[in-house]
Amino acid sequence: MIPQNYRGKTGDSLNDSATLNGYPQVASRVDVYNSWLAQNSGIINVQQKQEQINYAIDKTSSTLGLITSIGGTIGGALNGNSISGLSGIADNALNLTRLDANHQLYIQMLNAQKEKQAMLPDNVSLGGSNATLLGYELIDDAVFTQYSIKQQFARRLDSFFDAFGYETDEFKIPNTNNRKYWNYVKTNGANIQGYIPQETIQTLKNIFDNGVTLWHDTSHFMDYSQDNRESIT
Repeated sequence: MIPQNYRGKTGDSLNDSATLNGYPQVASRVDVYNSWLAQNSGIINVQQKQEQINYAIDKTSSTLGLITSIGGTIGGALNGNSISGLSGIADNALNLTRLDANHQLYIQMLNAQKEKQAMLPDNVSLGGSNATLLGYELIDDAVFTQYSIKQQFARRLDSFFDAFGYETDEFKIPNTNNRKYWNYVKTNGANIQGYIPQETIQTLKNIFDNGVTLWHDTSHFMDYSQDNRESIT
């Protein structure tokens, strides 16, 4: 990161550039159950549908076998032989009971897997990065440095502005009496009109173009230490 137009308008400041080594990753909580469910819900749904289809086919087949056994038993009874038919009915009835039990156990097993994952505690992911700007401390002394001029130069500038004010570069009627003790006025091409000799008007123009201090309180004449920020109401 290189600041633009930081030290004047000559260009970018390479000396004040900062290097970032990647975005930081802060610690976060990971929901184990929801993560597992998001990864396995599709598989579980397919397994449940497959089990429903297999259960329906096997139950239909076992039911047809039971009906066939019952029919054979009735026919055997009419012929005087019902023992083998009763054995077939018992086997098919057991198959139906076993099929129902296995189907219920399979569904319970899938639900048990969900319950097992739901009981697991959440994980904490510890992140880390060498980024200095976007890390835990948004203001890092290694990146942000305060610059200021020396105190003696600051006092000089403050005294200069107290005496001469600030440049405005505006087309206007200059303020000549809005300060308590003095007003400094410097114009560029002053336009002064009045019923006085032209030579005097030109002299006044030169005075304002060169800069002039208008003192309002002679008791503090040339005393720039006074608080001159208070405007006269």
